[in-house]
Amino acid sequence: MMDDTERCSLCGAVIEGKALSVAGMPVCEKHRDEAEKRIWSAVGYYRRDALAEQRKKELELNGIGSLIARSSEPPGFRLLIEEHDRSLAQEVLSALGERIAFCTECRSEFDEGELFCPSCGAKVPERDR
Repeated sequence: MMDDTERCSLCGAVIEGKALSVAGMPVCEKHRDEAEKRIWSAVGYYRRDALAEQRKKELELNGIGSLIARSSEPPGFRLLIEEHDRSLAQEVLSALGERIAFCTECRSEFDEGELFCPSCGAKVPERDR
């Protein structure tokens, strides 16, 4: 049997009633105020939480606040930043020098091996897989 309970993308808590959507992901009442005050943008998608945490710390060292949200489709973790920090966040992530893939359409960072960008759905060129 499949569990269709809606859970907060930030803390995993069961959401009672209608959820607020942040960057297309549900958040609970506890996170509602924080989520409503800002315009969030997904800047990265990762299958491993450790990589998402590392990227979050790197952004924070550069003065960029971020949130990690659990994603059910595709499964993994999305790194969210405020929309006005998007360009700077992309520069910071690009400068890390690791073999990470970036979408040529939306510039989101994600783990290698994806056939399509988890953020916008664009096909990933063969050389970037």
